This record gives sequence, C-alpha cells and structure tokens, in this order.
Amino acid sequence: MFLAKLSDEKGEFDISDVVNVISKKMIRRHPHVFGNTKVRDVEEIRSNWKKIKGREEKKEMKGASLLRGIPRSMPPLMTAHKITGRASGVGFDWKDTTGVLKKIDEEMGELKEAISSGKKDRIENEIGDMFLSLVNLCRFTETDPENALRSSLKKFAARFSFIEESLKKNEKSPRDVSLKEMDNLWNMAKRTERVTDEQ
Repeated sequence: MFLAKLSDEKGEFDISDVVNVISKKMIRRHPHVFGNTKVRDVEEIRSNWKKIKGREEKKEMKGASLLRGIPRSMPPLMTAHKITGRASGVGFDWKDTTGVLKKIDEEMGELKEAISSGKKDRIENEIGDMFLSLVNLCRFTETDPENALRSSLKKFAARFSFIEESLKKNEKSPRDVSLKEMDNLWNMAKRTERVTDEQ
C-alpha cells in the first residue's frame, strides 16, 4: 500500500493498477477455476500452474539476463541461493555434491593462500567464494542456508551461555579464565546436548 501510494504520487501506478495486474495473473494461472480446463487432482493444478508461470517468465525473460529481477534487498545467502539456482536451471552446475565438495576444497586452498598474502581485498574475495560454494552445497542437499546458519548461531549462543552460567556459579566470568577452561566447558555443553538429543 505504501509503495503504491508513493508511485501514485509520482504518477507511475496506483493500488487499482496493482489489484488489476494481480487479478489478471490469478485468472491466467487458474484456468480450472476461471476457464474450461478440467483437472483430476491438486497435483495437476500445481503442474498446470508451473507450466503457465514458466511460459510467462520465458516470454518476459526473452533477451533479458537470467539473473534479472532478483531484489537487491534480499539477504546475501538467499540471493546466492537464487542466483545459483537459476544458473543450474540452464545446466550451469555440477552433477552432484562430489563436484561441489571439490570446489569447496579448492576454495579453501585459495583462501589459505590469500590469508598468507595478508591482502585484505583478496581475503575478502576468497571468503566470498567460500560462502558461495557452501550455498551451492546447501542447494544440492536441499538445505536452507539461512536456517542452517540460524541453527548454528542458536547452538553457539546456547553453548556460550552454558560457559557463562557455569562460571557464574564460581563468581567468575569468561574474562577471568583461560581459553582452555572455556574450551572444556564448551565441550561439556556439547556432551550435554548429545545426551539430550539421545533421550
């Protein structure tokens, strides 16, 4: 509504134009409801919808870049997933996870070289390549990269909280102890997780 209002003020389009475009799209993509198309089940409805959407996108994309239309506001991991997925759709991809894992090994080697060089821009580029390769692995294993990272962050926070709480019992904080002591508590937190998972 807000964007439609702003666009209306610029004389570009208004909310009625938006509703009109959405209505036409709904009618086009649901011929079993608004037309004479007969369907057997929900799967056939989905299949028809995908075919119609594919034809529309093909028409729109004719002569345009395959990577067109990806919002700049999308989080980088999701953008990487979307871009590599589109490239895969035209055959620019590995056959299986073996190729992706080899690429990750290759990128790790290049990252180590970059770190040895001490050049910040080179290190940043190689870390970016590593992220991209890991996103490809997520795509191959049907893992949502955002959820995977979120899950690891949650796990990290829980383990670090365990360290803090354990130290608090002895009226200490992480600043008062060595890395080795914190590491021992970290491993204890991991063991606790495993026991909980097995129960």
